[in-house]
Amino acid sequence: MTLILPSHEQHYPSLLLPHRLQEYVRDGLPPSLSFQDARLAAPQQVYDAIVKAQAARDTLGIDPRYFVGTCYQETNGAINEWDTEIATAESPTGFVSVGAYQIGQEEAHRYGYTLEDLLDLDKASDCMLQLAMDNLKWIMSCVANATKLGKASDLDYTDANGKLWPAGGVRAYMGICHNHGAGYVRATIYNYGLDWVRYKQRNPHDNIVAHGYGESCCTGGSWFNKVVEGPQASC
Repeated sequence: MTLILPSHEQHYPSLLLPHRLQEYVRDGLPPSLSFQDARLAAPQQVYDAIVKAQAARDTLGIDPRYFVGTCYQETNGAINEWDTEIATAESPTGFVSVGAYQIGQEEAHRYGYTLEDLLDLDKASDCMLQLAMDNLKWIMSCVANATKLGKASDLDYTDANGKLWPAGGVRAYMGICHNHGAGYVRATIYNYGLDWVRYKQRNPHDNIVAHGYGESCCTGGSWFNKVVEGPQASC
């Protein structure tokens, strides 16, 4: 069936949406504002899609729990979600993000996809994997430069229960990068090093902290308890 994609004309500052729109794309029907029309992926499906993408690209560099945590923090597993933000001076037509991981148009095009492609979990997972790999490289380059400036980093993370998450701090900062952008990550690492515990102490009201987003990127959240794991990754 033909997909009817959301389309909302905006021109900052004169023509704006009354509020942010979170819609669900349906086969042959207009987009819906109701979560009842969300097509939900189980944690195992998200995990399997990422492992498939990693195998196709011959890389196990990022623990799949990062992608599972990101998916459920972003959309509660809704693979057909299409979000439109109110236009701003920085985004005069309104920023649009799509799919299970909420990826924008510039990022989709960078990796050879369209926004419509991201409504497919396998395609969205491949796009997100490539984006995450680039974000990881960026973060590690920032850490290297911060080290030269005498800023110490802790790439691992020990949670409040004393459990050690190898490279957990890196995955949390990948969540920060996905939400706040590369420039923000560069600034915070250059100023303070990479340290998830200290970041949480400095920024308790940041949505990455307050909503448990970074923690989910690190651990996979409670959703990952439902996953039968395959090969282990290093980050």
